[in-house]
Amino acid sequence: MNSRRENASNPARAVDRLATLLGAGVPISTCWRLLAESAPEDAVLAAADAASERGDPVGSAITDASASCSLQNRTAWAATAAAVAVAESAGAPLSAALEVVSERLRSIEETGREIAVAMAGPRMTMRLVMAMPVLSILGSTVLGFDALGTLIGDPYGRVAGVTGLLLLVLGALWGRRLSRRAQPRRLAPGFSLELVAIAVRGGGALEQACRSVEEECQRHSLPFDRDAIEDCLRLADRAGAPVAGLLRAEAALIRAVVGAEDRTRAAALGVTLLLPLGVCVLPAFMLLAIAPTILAVVASTLAGF
Repeated sequence: MNSRRENASNPARAVDRLATLLGAGVPISTCWRLLAESAPEDAVLAAADAASERGDPVGSAITDASASCSLQNRTAWAATAAAVAVAESAGAPLSAALEVVSERLRSIEETGREIAVAMAGPRMTMRLVMAMPVLSILGSTVLGFDALGTLIGDPYGRVAGVTGLLLLVLGALWGRRLSRRAQPRRLAPGFSLELVAIAVRGGGALEQACRSVEEECQRHSLPFDRDAIEDCLRLADRAGAPVAGLLRAEAALIRAVVGAEDRTRAAALGVTLLLPLGVCVLPAFMLLAIAPTILAVVASTLAGF
């Protein structure tokens, strides 16, 4: 898959549309064809449509075609592939499973937008501060002070320049690390519980459903929440309650907790990004913009005596 197709792949929109079409009663094979036609640049949808026409497992085709996608898109397609495989093997309705996938993907996209908003101010400030040394050196040159020559030729200027550049690099790396840490960490929380609920709704035995879901989670590199699933099974057995409802409720709770954690990290990013700005970027500005100008002024003043 080339980069253009990878960037064009939008699993959140595709899964949402697929769930809507299935909920309206459109056959699954027709859904894949319509989605592939509406997004001809998406190689994953094209692979799913081709597999559906041949009668091959669609889940495997999705997994293979999404191997070159970003981690977030790859996990989203993996969850979709697992849901398709479990629903097909259990004979259960697929639209409910895809609605769960779509809901989580929308939550991840919302968190991504919050992170982008949190980063907008500090990032613009960093860019402005990084441009100020050039403007300062040009301004001092216009005024007759050789700030650039001081930055390159004067020993103190070279020390200030090297230190300033190192601080800029450190600030950029620090900010990038903080941004990565704010990204959603669990892209498919509680999804294995939803898959077990889907398998059970298809009429399969509990043990067989759990075993099938665990195999699909391993095949698609998705987390299998064994403890939560077993806890729901024990509670349903003691209470005589439908296990599918308990599994879906527990999965919704896990998604809510993880979503709240994601939003908290995104909200805190706007504050934590001020640390590299204050510790690295602003001192770098002083060293690259102010110090050479002051040294040039002092050198010019001393040369006049």
